[in-house]
Amino acid sequence: MNLSKLKFLIFASFFTLIFIGCSSEQETIEKLQSQSTTINLDNSLDEAIQNSLDNYQAVVVVFYRGHFWGICRAQLGELSQNHALFKRFGIDIIAISTDDQENTQAMRDEVNASFEIISDSTYTISQQWEVFNLLGDGVAAPSAFIIGKNNAILWGHRGSSPSDRPPTDFLLAKTLDLLEKVAN
Repeated sequence: MNLSKLKFLIFASFFTLIFIGCSSEQETIEKLQSQSTTINLDNSLDEAIQNSLDNYQAVVVVFYRGHFWGICRAQLGELSQNHALFKRFGIDIIAISTDDQENTQAMRDEVNASFEIISDSTYTISQQWEVFNLLGDGVAAPSAFIIGKNNAILWGHRGSSPSDRPPTDFLLAKTLDLLEKVAN
């Protein structure tokens, strides 16, 4: 196989994956929009979201699988490194895991999180948000939701695999886009 054919195959594969990812995102958006625009929240997350919305225009809620997943540590580390940028744009971040308190604290320390990380070891929050055990492994699927004023869900994504999670730059851009649309 010559180099130009290989480049074309890589290029075509990349855009096919993007197309598949975008189509599943659209299905997620449509499902969320067809449901209620608010969620009856667990008290700990409800309080955290309300505290964030008292000071910010939106909050990005991220569910991660647990301290044992390197990809989760990488994602939370990147979110932590960019939290100040999110805050400059009026956006806060909250993370939730089915880890116990000890492992949640270990993750917080390891990634030097400047945002709140909530332990959901009873799976209450993960079940309410319909992200628990989606992948059949007894933990929350990697997911992200953008919450606006009055706890309105502006956007959401539930991962279909352990690595299916929106990147940090996408979360920032998507939140800014949605805030602009809400303002107009």
